[in-house]
Parts: sequence; structure tokens; C-alpha cells
Amino acid sequence: MGGEVTCRDLESWSPRDLSVRVAAAATYGSSSLENLVVCDGTVAAVADRRSKYLEEVVGELSKATSRGATRRAVGEVLEEFSGVDVPTFLAVTSRDELVAWRTPSGLTPLVVGGYGFDMLVASSESSAIEVLDADVRRHLGPAEGVYTSGNYLKFFKAGSRPSRGLCAFELLYTARHDAVVDGVAVYEFRKSLGWELSKLLASEVDVIVGVPETATPYAIGLSQATGKPFEIAFVTTVARSRSMMKLN
Repeated sequence: MGGEVTCRDLESWSPRDLSVRVAAAATYGSSSLENLVVCDGTVAAVADRRSKYLEEVVGELSKATSRGATRRAVGEVLEEFSGVDVPTFLAVTSRDELVAWRTPSGLTPLVVGGYGFDMLVASSESSAIEVLDADVRRHLGPAEGVYTSGNYLKFFKAGSRPSRGLCAFELLYTARHDAVVDGVAVYEFRKSLGWELSKLLASEVDVIVGVPETATPYAIGLSQATGKPFEIAFVTTVARSRSMMKLN
């Protein structure tokens, strides 16, 4: 890239940089990142939500990038914000650096992949990495991050004391069916909940129907548990959106 990083750059980045956009699109079901991006001249970051603390982190990283000191400063900057709610984020700089960091609460997952030995991809979902035809390499833990530039790669830990948390919505709704979240296969998890749901049925049913697409694995699991046929009764006819994840 080089030069100043602006929000507009997100619409025209090359496939190497596109992982940030794909990660957000996979998570939020929207091609518009307007409400998710923080830009400050030399650094652009995307996160799972708006945060004044992320804006301050980006501001400090921008100062470090201007001095050519992003590598040394990233851990120190995040330590300075220890104890406040900085969300999981991915950031790129005007010096062709990528920083990805998972919040200490662990609520939002973060996955690292790559192409051979030459290129790193970071995403909130394993599916986004696979869509880019890259290999999933590592699921980062809470308060764990990665910095890369050129041939340099460093994993680090920074921020508040990590806790092993995860937003249940990631497994129940947010993640794609083919994603793996903290080692859990989302599709199999949702099918298993369908089996659990069968224990709560109060009356006999004739068929099992899932409302596409989120409910489909649950319906398949319920069908397998009850022996009742799984049928398609709803068909999407318009551009799909995540009804429970409106950005505005």
C-alpha cells in the first residue's frame, strides 16, 4: 500500500489485504464496513463493534507507525489500555504491517492462516480464511495477538489477564455453518443442539422444517434424533441479510 490509509482503501485493497474485509463480511453479513472501521492516517482497523478505546488504540498505533516503531509499540500500547474494553480487532498500516489481537475476554474469536510461508491472513472466522484459499494455522487465545510485516512474524500477549470466555452467539448464530470456533465445529455443534431439542418436544410432529439458513443444522439434528423427515418449506427469494445483526 504505502502512504496514507483511509477508509476508502477498504473498497480497493488487493487480495492480500482483503482478509480484513472478508472477515467482517463473513461475521456481519454486510458488504459495508462504514460503521465498523476506525481510520487514523497511517492505520485502519476493523472490529466487531465501535469502541472509543479502539479509536484511542488506533491513534497510538498511528503515532508509532509514523516513527516506524509499530513492531515495538503494539504490545506496549495494548498494555496501556489494560482493564478497559478494547474489542478484538484487525489493523493494517501504511507500512504494509498487519496487527490482529483478540480481546482478553475472548468473546470474539480470532484465527490466523496463511499462504505457504509468505503471507499471513487473519480473520474472525476460519471460513473467511478458507474462502481466500488459505490454510488455517492457529486459533488465537484471549489477549493474544499477531504482528507481521514482510518476512517478520511475531505472536504476543498483551492486555488484561485473559479469561476463557466466548460469546455463545458465535456458535449459535453468528458464525458460518462451516466455521470452527475455538476448536468447535459449528455445524456439528448446532446439530447436537437439535438432538437436545428432541428431548423437549411435548407432542408428536410430522416433519421437521428449518428456517434458512441458520436453523437448518438444528433441524437436521432434530430430524435425526426423532426419525421424522427433514423437509424444505421456506426458500429465500431476496438478497440475504442477518436479521438479528443489523448494523444500525
